[in-house]
Amino acid sequence: VDKREMRNISTHHSALILDARPETIFKLGHIPSALNLPRNDFKKSYQGLQKMLSSYWNKAIVVYCSERNCPDSRLVGEALRRLGYQDVRLFRGGWEDWVDDAQTDDEQADGEQVNGAQVDGEPVYASLPTPEGCGCGH
Repeated sequence: VDKREMRNISTHHSALILDARPETIFKLGHIPSALNLPRNDFKKSYQGLQKMLSSYWNKAIVVYCSERNCPDSRLVGEALRRLGYQDVRLFRGGWEDWVDDAQTDDEQADGEQVNGAQVDGEPVYASLPTPEGCGCGH
């Protein structure tokens, strides 16, 4: 899924959007209407979302992570495919691409600020230590 298509999906709610980043990072900012299904706590989070997810076996699901080099969205997507979900897609640019393309700083959906928490103009999660520089925050 490219950036333009992801904006359309979010605006029109045409797919279930899942954020594969850790919950602490998700809470700092996420794509409007996204639900958190973190790779680092997949089993527990999946169990919590399973009833809702059961209606998406044949519907579009888009998974994203922090940025292009983050493996979490791919790993969560593969896990969902193994569980039987048939239309799982990835937004490879992730949160970084979404924020870079934000139309305005005050763009909001469902009462949540799209650009997330910031300190001195920098995303708060950017200062967290990450493995191999992937920006995932885990």
